[in-house]
Amino acid sequence: MSYFHEAGVFSLLALGAFVVGLGVTVWAKDRAGQLAPRFAAAVMGLGMLGSALGQRLVDNAVQRTPELAEKVMMLSVGTRETSSNLLLAGGMALLLLLVGVAISALSPRAS
Repeated sequence: MSYFHEAGVFSLLALGAFVVGLGVTVWAKDRAGQLAPRFAAAVMGLGMLGSALGQRLVDNAVQRTPELAEKVMMLSVGTRETSSNLLLAGGMALLLLLVGVAISALSPRAS
């Protein structure tokens, strides 16, 4: 849960999109190959937005800080926090795609 705490609200939005996407993908088995990539793209989009917004906030804070040591510390912590968005979103998107591929591969084909 620490990654979600570090990443902030966009990671929770990405988690929501992941859960909804996983549910829809499992429920609509015959369209899993079409739905999973769409939800994975939404998850990644939210992760990228969270990362970009977080990096801008870090930059604003660093610009206002006069001390070099404090700037370095803010950059380190802030970059770790913003990259958490990408780490979480990438993992969730990949898992969603793998589930979609597995369901598509295992579902019987209508002839």
